Amino acid sequence: MESELTRQLQAKDFGAINTARRLGEKALSEITPALRAQDGEVRELAVMCLNEIPGPTPGPELVGVLNDSYVAIPVRAAAYLMDHHSPDILAGVMRAQERNRNDVVRARLALVIGAMGDPSVVPELVRRVEQPAPPEVLRSLRLALARLGAEPYLTDYLAELRAEDWRVRFQALRDFEYLHRQDLVGHVVPLLDDRTPVGPIDSPPIRDVLRICDFAVLVIAKVAKPGLSFNATGERVFGDREIAEMKLAVAR
Repeated sequence: MESELTRQLQAKDFGAINTARRLGEKALSEITPALRAQDGEVRELAVMCLNEIPGPTPGPELVGVLNDSYVAIPVRAAAYLMDHHSPDILAGVMRAQERNRNDVVRARLALVIGAMGDPSVVPELVRRVEQPAPPEVLRSLRLALARLGAEPYLTDYLAELRAEDWRVRFQALRDFEYLHRQDLVGHVVPLLDDRTPVGPIDSPPIRDVLRICDFAVLVIAKVAKPGLSFNATGERVFGDREIAEMKLAVAR
């Protein structure tokens, strides 16, 4: 007798995602056969269900679909691996990062490798970053090396936080959330004084313009998790008092 999750997957019913979330690791045995279905949409839904299984458990299955011919599947799997990796899949992720034909997948897998935190991969990543590749792939490889503390990539990244071009500073700030290095938060603190506007948001009944300092508050809050009296989530313009409080919180 077919289970509820199996029926939902075969019917391409997105309720399968909630069912997988409810079942947790028990869902894996029911999801795995759907990864081999002929219908690409069924396989994609199965991959989405894998993402609902907590921890590293679905990692091998996600690596196993990185070469799926249905384009959306490897893209999703590469993104999901950021939350579902473990040391035992490192070799598979390394192979896929170099050989996959999709540059988006290769870029995302480079970030996954850096997040896995194994310094033994640094020489190989250095070799790859020195090879011709699309800019987004090279950028991700450099960020992975920076997260791993490899030089000169970490120093080069930190220099971007101080760049004269606000676009470079802003991109580096957005990338700091990936680096997720509490020991480097001090390099972001000066951007709390950077009032450079970066773009508009609709905030009825007024129209506000977000500044680099507003994004600095968000990024520091996510990485350092300082105790604050205000809610530092969601893109918005932060007041001078809130920014001053963030400075004090980080200094403690």
